[in-house]
Amino acid sequence: MAERQGLDQQHQTDPPLQSAGAPKEDMIACLMALEASLLPCLPAKELQAIDRSPHPSHQIDVERHARDFMEAAKKLQLYFIGLQREEQPNKAETLRKEIAAMEEELKHKTEIINKHEKLILGWRKELKDQLDKHQTELERHCLNPSMANQLVRLANFTLLAVIVCCFCAMIASALQKSSIKCGFSKEGGTVLYF
Repeated sequence: MAERQGLDQQHQTDPPLQSAGAPKEDMIACLMALEASLLPCLPAKELQAIDRSPHPSHQIDVERHARDFMEAAKKLQLYFIGLQREEQPNKAETLRKEIAAMEEELKHKTEIINKHEKLILGWRKELKDQLDKHQTELERHCLNPSMANQLVRLANFTLLAVIVCCFCAMIASALQKSSIKCGFSKEGGTVLYF
């Protein structure tokens, strides 16, 4: 009986679960309270004997220990619920992480597009230089100026077709590496899906 009173006094002086201590210390305190409330529990035969006992103090002891056990179990349950909430990121944090990842992907793709634009401008300049060179050669060797003009137009069209093909190939390459999908709408326009 003296042990029970000592344990009860220890249980009553335990700090509450919401103290500013470390989580590990909180869990240890909860487990100690649970253990302290479990220690005085009696085997089933003794509990039945106490139920039949004419002394009301025996019944009060059992009820008090059961109540202490339930309080300690509730504190432990609240502690584990708190741990679970700490481990799960909230919706705002999840959205922030997704937005940061999308911004990083957008930045990376913008850099790739800028790099490809510089390449296209370089190719365009090279092709324009070659076109001018061929045009002067044609004008020098051609007797018919209208035929030279037609050849120049054909060369311009070929240059434009080459540039468009290069640009489309780079876009297709970038789309394959990303999560962006390309399709066609019913109206005939191109649609990008993210």
